[in-house]
Amino acid sequence: MHRLFAELEPSLTVTEQNLADRVRYILRSNIFDVAELERLRREAVPSSDENATAEDAAPQMVEQPANVDAAVNTPVVVDSNDDGTVAQELELEHMRSTLEEAIVETRSTPLENRPRLPRIALSKRNRAVVRALNPMLVTYLEASRDLCETDSILFGAALAVCRILGAKVSTAGRATGHSSAIPAWRRRIEERIAKARALIGRLICFRSGNNRPRIVRTVRMAFAGTNVSLSQPDITQKLTESIDDLKQRIAAWGKRIRRYTERSTRFNQNRLFQSDHKRLYESLERPMVSGTGPAPNQADTVAFWRGLWSEPVNHSEGPWTEVVASQCAGITPMDPVIITPDDVAEAVRRAPNWKSPGLDGLHHYWLKGFMTTYKMGMTIHSAEWNLVLKVIKFFGNERQQGCFSIPVEQATKRACAATGLSKTIIMKIKSEAKKLQVLSESTREANIQEDMTSFEEDPQPSTSASVTTDTIMLSTPGKKRKKYKKKIDLDSFKLCAIRSLVESFYTTRKEITTLKRF
Repeated sequence: MHRLFAELEPSLTVTEQNLADRVRYILRSNIFDVAELERLRREAVPSSDENATAEDAAPQMVEQPANVDAAVNTPVVVDSNDDGTVAQELELEHMRSTLEEAIVETRSTPLENRPRLPRIALSKRNRAVVRALNPMLVTYLEASRDLCETDSILFGAALAVCRILGAKVSTAGRATGHSSAIPAWRRRIEERIAKARALIGRLICFRSGNNRPRIVRTVRMAFAGTNVSLSQPDITQKLTESIDDLKQRIAAWGKRIRRYTERSTRFNQNRLFQSDHKRLYESLERPMVSGTGPAPNQADTVAFWRGLWSEPVNHSEGPWTEVVASQCAGITPMDPVIITPDDVAEAVRRAPNWKSPGLDGLHHYWLKGFMTTYKMGMTIHSAEWNLVLKVIKFFGNERQQGCFSIPVEQATKRACAATGLSKTIIMKIKSEAKKLQVLSESTREANIQEDMTSFEEDPQPSTSASVTTDTIMLSTPGKKRKKYKKKIDLDSFKLCAIRSLVESFYTTRKEITTLKRF
């Protein structure tokens, strides 16, 4: 490779090591894709020497990580016209196979054994990989039966993205539920305490007259930068002051560990009290001591607990309960709330990307990236909508053709049986469709009336109006045009429904919902 570079660029003086480092950097940073590298190689190398240069370029191509672009290591002979198409097909096929392997692997893996997903950079290439996997997830999400399977598919897709990008994924699994592990901050403080104690021992040995080279070297390092010489007369006092200072630091570090431990214990107990009372009370109980006496009689034990749990309990049921029940009987049930993908996207958009994940190990970044997840709801809803409207149109055609008329209640029941939906949803869809039809007709009439009025006023419209409109739309020079921010109007019903969905999502992940996540 160095010989070929010297022939192509004789004016540049580059060593072999420098040239190899530059090539390795270009390959690892993915500045050029597969098609671009192939095109540059053909432009730089004549066709007669193509086989020889391919052997020289092979070692450098091996240096690139296999997980980033597997197509680099695949020998493919293509024409110059369809290089980009073939390379893109190879990359998509590699992504598809990686996604399938990751999803199959994740389905058979328990939550506690899932690998820890790393944080990836917000680069254009990473976003392009996520966007490329989005349409591939439609097939898997359509076959999903519950939320757990959907979460498994999303985790497999995130794992596939990390493998395609070449990110390091730990295969040991996440340490979930292991509260006995020593946290990193405590290990750091304990290391400081151990080093301080070792230094105190060396200083005491030197003060007592031990002048071994290792001890003298340690004492000099301890007093480095303090203008203290080991030969000065008050060195004993300096040693005593340094020893006392180290002892005070050790005491302060020990108090910090105790304070942090107490705070961590209180925090864990509060979280455990919110999630599982039984486990908290079991952890607070004293350890059971196995007695040496005889075992309790089974009949006495059963009689004791039966006497506690079999006693009837009389609750105080006042007359106000009947009043409330009679008042609630006349309340009309609330109409079902239709949540659009825009509503879900708006709720997910405010969540932080890389906060600590829940029990499933999936960050919010992947929920934002894989937009197909909440766009699937739009497809299902539109299908139900069209089906209901077709059934209603069928009943309307029957009435117009002179068929026998049936009551509205019976027609609604037939629609429920035909679509599998509830009566409330069908009435809601029918009313909304009627509103949309009336709105579209009124808008069309208003547009026609406006066109007729403008035609009567100016039969030959000039271009001055359009020029004026364009002039008004232009921004002032020197000022940035404000970005149009689309606002989504949400009523109280939709907000409540979104909050309930978010709360159920975090409950499934065994996390505590807060106001910020709403």
